[in-house]
Amino acid sequence: MRILGALAVLLVLAGCGSNAQVAALRSDPMGDWSRPGLHLAREHVTEPGTSLGKPRYAGILRILEVRDGTDVVSVLAEARRAAEDAGWSVRYGHPSGAFTAQKSCTVDGEQLRCQFSAGPQDIGGAPGATEVYLNLQAFPA
Repeated sequence: MRILGALAVLLVLAGCGSNAQVAALRSDPMGDWSRPGLHLAREHVTEPGTSLGKPRYAGILRILEVRDGTDVVSVLAEARRAAEDAGWSVRYGHPSGAFTAQKSCTVDGEQLRCQFSAGPQDIGGAPGATEVYLNLQAFPA
């Protein structure tokens, strides 16, 4: 029985390898962007594939908690400057500081359209956001 249990664990772990598209997103400077005063509250990684017959695209969603008292709009302005410095082209901006940027990515010879978006993350309807979300995704070009 122990051998069967060990084999089952190995089979499950064998399917948990890092996906090349997720690895490419993670290796981008915005894939782990942060600064002192921000704390990673949550992270969700999505590997490409299908779910109920619909495409699922590679993505990394990170929620950063602002712990140093900086207003969220200023934190988002910092993230936007960092994204532009990393080659992202901002396509949309909002007075809340939210923005969306794009750039082309090539992973294993496949041309992808990568998207980075960031904005305020409200907590439980409390007034004034204290977190920001950073979301990277890769789509077919």
